[in-house]
Amino acid sequence: MPLYLNREELSWAAGLYTGEGTMGLGRNGSKTVRLKLSLQMTTEHDVRRFWGAVGSLGKVNGPHDRTKWCARAKPLYKYEVCNFEQIQAVIALLWFKLGDTKKRQAADALNSFNAYPHRRRKRSHSTIHPPEILLRAPEGV
Repeated sequence: MPLYLNREELSWAAGLYTGEGTMGLGRNGSKTVRLKLSLQMTTEHDVRRFWGAVGSLGKVNGPHDRTKWCARAKPLYKYEVCNFEQIQAVIALLWFKLGDTKKRQAADALNSFNAYPHRRRKRSHSTIHPPEILLRAPEGV
């Protein structure tokens, strides 16, 4: 089944990711290194819109209560993707509108993850077959 994407929504998503998103290596509570791309905000609508713009790759969770740190803090919503192939796909979708800093951050994180000697893989990249991706023209054009 083809995945339809809207170029205007991807442009918006790239701008939001440039300002609010991050990507890097971390540990998941053990010695296993993982790669993560994330975005977090107090506006659920924007986080869900981002998720939809990138083809519903990854997941959205929240609200996360932050009042134990600050009584007036608003709930936080998070978008995360931790699957290597999906992270590559999200970056590829946003690449045409990302600035040099975010492109460099993404390239450095992907290269560092690939170079890490003790990372575990569940499957070979050679078996990955990406979905057919079609850009949908904006409404009214």
